[in-house]
Amino acid sequence: MELTKKGEEASKGEEIVRNLNVKLTDATDHVTKANDRIAVLNQENSSLRGKVEVAEQEKKTANRWRGTRHV
Repeated sequence: MELTKKGEEASKGEEIVRNLNVKLTDATDHVTKANDRIAVLNQENSSLRGKVEVAEQEKKTANRWRGTRHV
């Protein structure tokens, strides 16, 4: 009788561990997807910063040209 109880408890414990492993796997998948998305956003951000820098440089050049026309 006592062994049966311990066996049932062990079985319940194993089931809990399996369920936790499934949840951990799901959470890991979500984190991986989030990290992938962050990497894409960081790359897009870097690209946009580069474009802003180019636009600012073009603006400075245009302002210089505009200044020389009046001279």
